[in-house]
Amino acid sequence: MSNKNGEALAIFATIVALALSREFDIDELNTLSCFFSALSSNICIITSQRASAVDAPEVEAEENR
Repeated sequence: MSNKNGEALAIFATIVALALSREFDIDELNTLSCFFSALSSNICIITSQRASAVDAPEVEAEENR
C-alpha cells in the first residue's frame, strides 16, 4: 500500500471515529473499542501465521542443503 493510501485510511478512520462518537454513549464506545482491538489483534495473528507458512518452504529448503 502506498503512503498516500495509508494517509487516506488514517483520515477515514478519524472521520469514522468522530461519527461513531456522536452516535454512541461511552459504554457503547468502549465496547466498540474493545471489539476493534480484538479484531485487529486477530488479523495480526492470522497475517503472521500466513507469512510464516509462506516462508516455511524456503527455510526447509535451506535446512536440507
